[in-house]
Amino acid sequence: MPFTSQVTIRFHHTDPAGIVYFAKIFELFHTAFEDLLAEAGHPLSAFFEHGRPEWLMPLVHAEADFRRPLRLGETLEVRVVVDPVDDSRLAFDFEIWGADGLRATGRHVHRAIKAATFKPTSVPADFLAALEKESA
Repeated sequence: MPFTSQVTIRFHHTDPAGIVYFAKIFELFHTAFEDLLAEAGHPLSAFFEHGRPEWLMPLVHAEADFRRPLRLGETLEVRVVVDPVDDSRLAFDFEIWGADGLRATGRHVHRAIKAATFKPTSVPADFLAALEKESA
């Protein structure tokens, strides 16, 4: 079962028509991503608690498809599944669901890099295992 996170569409997410402005979909995906990290025992804040982290995981690819409008005031469910691409890249597949069905889908790909050199590194096994446990 995918990891799920609830999101309420706020005024700052919308355009003058009262639907989610296209760029804001990435904020909604990222909120669910942060919720997944926290649930897996790796909150985003922990990466930076003790100074410069050993490794980072920047976003290297993002895409989204809109199927139905996401409207101001709605509470929706964001589902997240982790998909390891290779030893240094993780994809996060997103689906946003409302009472009337699937509203949007997306995919983010992150690459693990060494903080000191910005060179690719392997995703730590314990980190990956924790994420997969929460989103399987």
